[in-house]
Amino acid sequence: MRRITGCDHAEQGARRPATAARLAALTIAAVLALSGCAAEPTEPTTSKAPAPSAPASSGDGVLTIGTLFSIGGSSADIAAAQIAGVELAVREINEAGGVLGEPVRVFHRTSGNADESVVEASFAELVTKEVDVVIGLTSSTLVDRIQPLADESGIALFSQATATGSAVDDTFASRVLSMDPAIRTTDFAAEAYDATILAALAATVADDDGGATIAYAAAGLMAEGGADRIECTSFGECRHVLADRADIHFSGISGALPPFS
Repeated sequence: MRRITGCDHAEQGARRPATAARLAALTIAAVLALSGCAAEPTEPTTSKAPAPSAPASSGDGVLTIGTLFSIGGSSADIAAAQIAGVELAVREINEAGGVLGEPVRVFHRTSGNADESVVEASFAELVTKEVDVVIGLTSSTLVDRIQPLADESGIALFSQATATGSAVDDTFASRVLSMDPAIRTTDFAAEAYDATILAALAATVADDDGGATIAYAAAGLMAEGGADRIECTSFGECRHVLADRADIHFSGISGALPPFS
């Protein structure tokens, strides 16, 4: 699978924040890990560390997304809502023209439970599909097991390891239900939707669908900036702004994503 080389080190400094914070943290980690480097200890300094430079392009021109949700067992209802959220985002992205001029592809696999060995086999299947980003993993234990494999494969990992999902309004719930009328809950659908939109916007901004560039650009899209930055919550809205200016801030349906440093 894709390997990213080169080292750039940066100093890292209700219901919604846990998911957003986890996503931001893993995105920042992916920027460092996918560049093939681990953060090195440094002497205290008063000067500000330089921001990491953008990774080299590594995509094939087609944004391919994989998901790892706990499809069976006690979490099946939540997984169904998450998949519906991803599918809704992919449908809306493709109806708007896709990413890099091509339709987004998506493959779903089960993560199993933390006490099972299913997740590694499922991730290996996604690698054969040449996915650029994996969305899912609601268990921090599973994240810890898959993160090294994702780093090695050059795949961005957007985790949803949090205990509760965001509340959604009736309009969004209806859109999710249109993808799967049989779902029994919309819990975590917004987080899955936002992660998918974030990946698509990151590839659009970077003009590349490689895992490293998606992770790098996603961190920038979530970062707080000046007062003149334009906040947007959907792919169509954000892409409309991007036609004229690049300084957007993606906040998503599930709530404003936090800044990173």
